[in-house]
Amino acid sequence: TEIYTLSLHDALPIYQCPAGQFDRDADPDTPCELCNPGMQSSEDRLRCDFCVAGRADHDSNPATNCTLCTAGKHSFMGGTECTACERGKADLDRSAATECVACRAGQHSEQGSVSCMNCTAGTVDEDSDPATLCEPCVTGRYAAEGSAQCILCPPGWADSDSNPATPCRFCPSGTTT
Repeated sequence: TEIYTLSLHDALPIYQCPAGQFDRDADPDTPCELCNPGMQSSEDRLRCDFCVAGRADHDSNPATNCTLCTAGKHSFMGGTECTACERGKADLDRSAATECVACRAGQHSEQGSVSCMNCTAGTVDEDSDPATLCEPCVTGRYAAEGSAQCILCPPGWADSDSNPATPCRFCPSGTTT
């Protein structure tokens, strides 16, 4: 289907390319050119514009609009797909236009996360790698929520309930650890 519009300057018809194509030289006698994947034709069809960051050309069809990536995913300018945040990273600002942010030591996240989860009390991020799961402390050690290391109960204190999620307790006078 050919679309014609009238020029306000000279009242002559101007050919407009179909969606997904552009007219590089504004000459109706030369063929329209197809926009590349990751782009869509401008409103006036005289150029191709990249999909903006946070939107992607999922179907690689420049005749369709670039679509918004969902939370937990991101796309760079000119992208053809939305990429899920890797394990250990999260879409903290919930903006698909920005890169995913690494979680800090003592936290972890699954692929496509929008938040970082603290290691629960009694578990730690010993390798300081938020892409790996938190590991439980052994008996006689304690870790608060979000810890990166298990703490050995000091002399005079004991893990009386054998629960690494609860703090070590002071031994009463006359008892030993």
